[in-house]
Amino acid sequence: MRMATEARELLKALDAELEDAGKSAGETLFWSAEEAELRKFIGDAVTRKCALARAFDKATSASARLTFSAEIRLLETHISKMLKELRSGMPDEQQSAPSTVTSMKASHAANSRWKRERLASGGQ
Repeated sequence: MRMATEARELLKALDAELEDAGKSAGETLFWSAEEAELRKFIGDAVTRKCALARAFDKATSASARLTFSAEIRLLETHISKMLKELRSGMPDEQQSAPSTVTSMKASHAANSRWKRERLASGGQ
């Protein structure tokens, strides 16, 4: 089965996100074998969803439309979970920076203690 245009566009957008994350980190990032396979599954699921949407549009009976609708919703949930799993492995520039005042204070305190201990032990 040929991949749907929507699937190709989504995969292209994911590749662009990975490239942007790599540029932010100052390195070139690649999909791991597991992530590449997950990308393929996402593309296949989006293609299947598009095919079901076309079938839904052509269906005349209420029961067929109901069946297609349920399958489309399940696929949307599945795609969403796979995207979340794929994105969780991407480096995020915000992960390194504390996001709240409390987090910033805690990081500062931990770094101060660590630096003090390192200086006391004869390190730099």
